[in-house]
Amino acid sequence: MKPIKRLFISQPMSGLSDETILETRKKAVEYISSVYPDNEIVVIDSFKPQGETEYNAVSAVNLLGQALSNMAGAEIIYFVPGWKESKGCQIENEVARRWLEEIGVELIEDGMEKVDIELTTDELERLKKVANNEGMSIHKYIGLKLKQAIEDGSLEKMAKELK
Repeated sequence: MKPIKRLFISQPMSGLSDETILETRKKAVEYISSVYPDNEIVVIDSFKPQGETEYNAVSAVNLLGQALSNMAGAEIIYFVPGWKESKGCQIENEVARRWLEEIGVELIEDGMEKVDIELTTDELERLKKVANNEGMSIHKYIGLKLKQAIEDGSLEKMAKELK
């Protein structure tokens, strides 16, 4: 049995149909499952059908409060593309960065866009092993290494290490 990772999906919902929201959530789960193939992904249910609540400032704050409470139980928080244009998602991101990331909750922003990179099976296994030894997913490990390489100018060195 695969170890379980609890996933909270932060996504814009205002003005979108339930079908659009649910389709985006389905794609998000597929994406996160591909990032964590060795884990069973359990989604924290934070979806509220759009027709159940009349949308106004008070209902928005209530929904955000419920979302933040749900988010606290996650091990992974995924911010789907478009989150930066949503006030609620921006607040969720700020809360996650200030409190949850420092206790080990992994934050993944966007990312459903495919990046084409060819690695041999051996290279991929080595990368998984290194990331695992660091206590991270491959996604987070590569992201941190890329950020570090950009900051210190060693991007070429990183490319050589992966070969």
